Amino acid sequence: MAGYEFGDIECWETAWRLFQEVLGPKQGRYALAELQFFVRSVRESTQRQIRCFPACCRYVCRDECMALAAIAALQCNDEATAVAALHYLTGVGEKPALERLNEAAHSFAGVLTATGQTLLPIPGCIVEDIASQSCARRQISH
Repeated sequence: MAGYEFGDIECWETAWRLFQEVLGPKQGRYALAELQFFVRSVRESTQRQIRCFPACCRYVCRDECMALAAIAALQCNDEATAVAALHYLTGVGEKPALERLNEAAHSFAGVLTATGQTLLPIPGCIVEDIASQSCARRQISH
């Protein structure tokens, strides 16, 4: 997301180097293309500002967690958790828009699965808990 947000090609270069190192050049290129499609789909459909930590940070923020939760859920065939995570990530509630996002997420999740990169699942109750905590914090700060 930061690569698009700030026009920083270095973010994409870092992703390319990592994918190429782990997956090899051919599969790395394919995985990066699917990641770009997913990120572009999120950016085009989001109804809120997407936040992310700097690339050097070892932690994930709420939005990064939701993106990871969606991909992991799709790898485990948990459509309900994936749709919830995509909703919390983007604020999109309309079914056609969520279906387009889900399709892009499915593509990326499928590439990761095909290359042996399976994410640990994040249960739906945890996704809901993370979403409710961040909303509660926003309400307190206003």
